[in-house]
Amino acid sequence: MIRRELTASFVAALFVLLATAPVIAIAAELEVSNDQWITFLSHRTGTNLLYKMRPDGSELEVILGGPLSGQPTINNEVRIIREPHWTRLSPHRHYFASWVYEVGRPYSKWQGEFRPTITIGDLHGKWTRVLHPAAEEEFAWSLDGTQLAFAVISEEAGQENRANGRQNPRQTKIVTSGFDGSYEEVVFESSGLISVQDWSPDGERLLLVRQSGSIRPGDFSSLFEYDLTRREIVSDWKLGSEGFSVVNARYSPAGRSIAILWTDTNKQFAPNERAKDELGRGRMLRMLGKLSLMNYRSKELMLLADHPYGQRGPICWSPDGKSVLLSRYLKSDDSREQFEDEHGLGIWDVKADGSGDHFVTTGWSPDWH
Repeated sequence: MIRRELTASFVAALFVLLATAPVIAIAAELEVSNDQWITFLSHRTGTNLLYKMRPDGSELEVILGGPLSGQPTINNEVRIIREPHWTRLSPHRHYFASWVYEVGRPYSKWQGEFRPTITIGDLHGKWTRVLHPAAEEEFAWSLDGTQLAFAVISEEAGQENRANGRQNPRQTKIVTSGFDGSYEEVVFESSGLISVQDWSPDGERLLLVRQSGSIRPGDFSSLFEYDLTRREIVSDWKLGSEGFSVVNARYSPAGRSIAILWTDTNKQFAPNERAKDELGRGRMLRMLGKLSLMNYRSKELMLLADHPYGQRGPICWSPDGKSVLLSRYLKSDDSREQFEDEHGLGIWDVKADGSGDHFVTTGWSPDWH
């Protein structure tokens, strides 16, 4: 009898050990170090590449992008290029997530479809995998770095939207998933165009933007929060005056404030001064974004940055919550980002107390952990 009880206890203990072993291994792998990294995108070599660097600019290294070796094509003149776009660094600094195209260049000899995917990879550039084939460009990591939240939008527009010239899709699904594709779940569904901006530091809420789908003067995009536990909208902010349109938003590391990049839709864009003709000047316009800080409790707004030449997102906080990084357009005679017919971008550090700002590097889509 005693021997049977010991055997049962041994088996039970062994089962627990085997069941928890993968969790222990993952926890060890995702241990957070004290090192800081900034990831950002740049076109400085003539193609989109994802870089990482230390906050002081040292240890600069490409971790994603460029020609794919060993990729056969029908036309021998075509090369398959991997192009990262908006990218977020995981909070524990082991992985990144990027909205990535794999396209043939030159396009005139490829003539294929552009199908971006959310791609996950490690910060050393050793591996990548596709997380989702149809997610939108904006997404957010959970604080522990195990999950992402993103939007999946239907392509069909409703009859009413087509009639009034709006481009709102009919339906948006907000999805959460493990970074390895596990436990994918639709947590919220709504009509219209909704984008994921951030995941709250306490892990309970998603920061979302409901977009107007229109660039008509007076239209605006609004900011709201969705509670993942209660499965309901818990905050829906009407900010500023008429035309206040939210572009990007991020919680501060402590969650006491929200950095908001916004535009006045009555004066949202400025001309492209690098274009060679009138058609080009109407494309890739400079966004006249403004950066404000919203106190989470009082909802008061403080303007931090309104650069006359134009600024845009994505934005991110410094880990200490003392500054926000955003992108500003380079002058028309500045070719450091090697764009022929559109303005390059530079990354600026803007102090959250309004005391000033400074240039960081050329590029865009910074994330700092």
